[in-house]
Amino acid sequence: MIRLICTEVDAGAAANVGGPVNVYHKTFDAELPELEAWLREPKKMSWSYTDRMFTGIELLPPEPK
Repeated sequence: MIRLICTEVDAGAAANVGGPVNVYHKTFDAELPELEAWLREPKKMSWSYTDRMFTGIELLPPEPK
């Protein structure tokens, strides 16, 4: 299971009355088996300069069977 983390920024109050910029986060869990397998795959060499990651996407632990 993969969790997508999304951000919404509302600067309306800051632009109009000098209020704060509001930042909201929402998560969506998705079944993406091909992407999940690619992220879980071990690196081919221990000294590799390659890494796999997405900013704002969380790889959840496998569910026990």
